[in-house]
Amino acid sequence: MRARLVVPALAGVAAMLAITAAESPAAPPRSGAQPAQQAALPPARRVVQRAATSSGPAAGPSRVTLAAVRAYWTRERMAAARPAQEPDAGIGPALADGVRFTRPSALRTYLRTLAPGRAAAQSPGRGAPWTGGGAVVRTTGKVFFSLGADDYACSGSSVDSLDRSTVLTAGHCVVDPESGTTATNWVFVPGYVDGRAPYGIFPATHLATTAGWRTAEDFDVDLAFANVGPNAAGRLLVDAVGGQAIAFGTARGQGTFAFGYPAAAPWTGERLVYCSGVVVQDTTSVPSTDQGMSCTMTPGSSGGPWFSRFDPRTGRGTLTSLTSFSYSDRPGVLWGPYLGSVAQALFASVASTTTA
Repeated sequence: MRARLVVPALAGVAAMLAITAAESPAAPPRSGAQPAQQAALPPARRVVQRAATSSGPAAGPSRVTLAAVRAYWTRERMAAARPAQEPDAGIGPALADGVRFTRPSALRTYLRTLAPGRAAAQSPGRGAPWTGGGAVVRTTGKVFFSLGADDYACSGSSVDSLDRSTVLTAGHCVVDPESGTTATNWVFVPGYVDGRAPYGIFPATHLATTAGWRTAEDFDVDLAFANVGPNAAGRLLVDAVGGQAIAFGTARGQGTFAFGYPAAAPWTGERLVYCSGVVVQDTTSVPSTDQGMSCTMTPGSSGGPWFSRFDPRTGRGTLTSLTSFSYSDRPGVLWGPYLGSVAQALFASVASTTTA
């Protein structure tokens, strides 16, 4: 039985996690977590997202709160943020009672170092810098967030939505289900390149992931959506960079392009990288709806968009999945959740949320 290498996922929209930005003290770091390398960074107020109650969402964030989140992410903090990483070795056997895999804590997973030489040689299909331009350069970006005292980085994509303010990313870039810790200081930086934010920084006003990820670490639904507030210039996300189409329940086995900001060797996390190929069905003995593709992108690419019907000339396609995990005994293959009815319901709930 293979062991999976990444972080958690949620299933079941009825118990979805809804989060709104609010000011509160930062949660203490989890036992055994390594502190982020922030000693030389200037002090900044930590802004925390708080889970909504079942009776309704918490009060929306103020303009001052959103400004504080944007200000937190200095160029130095972005450079110091750790990629949300996968472990580099087998994690353990599957459990006989039907639980899919045993795994170390999600937070320890983030802090594991990828073994040197694990990534295969670069090639256009298996991973290469994206030089084609087009809309994907603007709509894809880096996600930055805090868990406890540590800062992390993932990838994400702007989605075409009625609220013009929705981002798709991985569930493990929003919440650590083992501790129940929700990401704080969560922002999306579209078009990120070499430490620059050419279109500004968009702080989250609302985060949502599936119940399956939050309660069961179900990789079949390792996905999340975020509403983001405007950038410092007051522009909404889609008005500033555009948004990619998204579809649910699409045909399997399609030709797919994957994008992200891998930050572990041989990549640096500073430039957009892509892979392309035909996705295949996960055929492990435990039933799975995930699909995979040959790709050498490393941690930091989590949450990055997967497109079907992608046009390299325009940089546009249809979002059908995202980077989620890989197997310890099958390096060089990334796997992503199938966007079905759970993802569709989650998107509908988030895309209708009013932004600040």
